[in-house]
Amino acid sequence: NDSNDSNEVIDSIQSTTSLFLTVQSENTDFRCKRRTASCFKELMFGQNGDENGVCYFFGTNFDKECWVNPVRMNRIELKLSCPKTRYVAPEFLVSRTYRSACKITGRPAWLSIDLGTKYSLVISHYTLRHDGSDQYLRNWKFQATHDLINWTDLVVYNNDMSINLPGQFATFKLPFNKVTNAQY
Repeated sequence: NDSNDSNEVIDSIQSTTSLFLTVQSENTDFRCKRRTASCFKELMFGQNGDENGVCYFFGTNFDKECWVNPVRMNRIELKLSCPKTRYVAPEFLVSRTYRSACKITGRPAWLSIDLGTKYSLVISHYTLRHDGSDQYLRNWKFQATHDLINWTDLVVYNNDMSINLPGQFATFKLPFNKVTNAQY
């Protein structure tokens, strides 16, 4: 949610991958863990841009429909540190369509994805996709929370060189001891 470099630009999140989606309701058709009585769905990372991420899963209404942008359908809420413009809007950041310009600005620049109170994630990987600019993401924190107040740094990146081309995907694995269950 926050960055060491106040001028940093955050690019679009294509999908969050290799995670367990935990459902807090008993009235679902997902596999249930007997010991915890909560339901879950495992979404396994295959490749960048695949159809296995949480944004895709919400966009297909949990594998029940053809994909539609989950922000536009109010299935997830995405908040940004900057106002909506013709170049940046929450629905752009989870779109399956490449955008040549989509930058989040602010001091610090940030975004958060809210899955709602019924869902939480156990995240082991996430994928970013850069826009068409040459201002590559280098410094950021990947954080999680349940309450929007107490944020946990899952990993901090300083001078990361993973993204070097416009439109490039990069997938990041979280350290095992940082895998957490979070709503945001």
